[in-house]
Amino acid sequence: MRSVSRTTNVVLRFSEPVTGVSGRTIRLRDTVTGHYVTAVVTYNATLRRATLNPSVTLAAHRRYRVVVSTGITDRAGNPLRATSWYFTTGAWGSGGRTESKMRSPSLACPRLIRSKTSLRRRPPSGLRV
Repeated sequence: MRSVSRTTNVVLRFSEPVTGVSGRTIRLRDTVTGHYVTAVVTYNATLRRATLNPSVTLAAHRRYRVVVSTGITDRAGNPLRATSWYFTTGAWGSGGRTESKMRSPSLACPRLIRSKTSLRRRPPSGLRV
């Protein structure tokens, strides 16, 4: 995804209840520096939704990698298959939403079925950059 908001949260929705969601199992990596972005990760069990909220505004026009590890499991102990994907930030801080679907090939494992990041919006008319 391109032109994602620099103040985005990464939101992941799972196909079933899971455990093990934390800042160690869902991470955001800056592909330029190679460092992980400091973030708070929360999980809403009712909605089966994890949110990664970066503690800083992301750099403009930068590629980031969302990394989800196998430490997330369903109630039966089946691990989520490790996965990752990329997005690139735009110039602006806030924006609308977009969704991308992620599916695990194994039905025995919990599936990551949707992730969200925010697209940038153009600055209000009359605003110069």
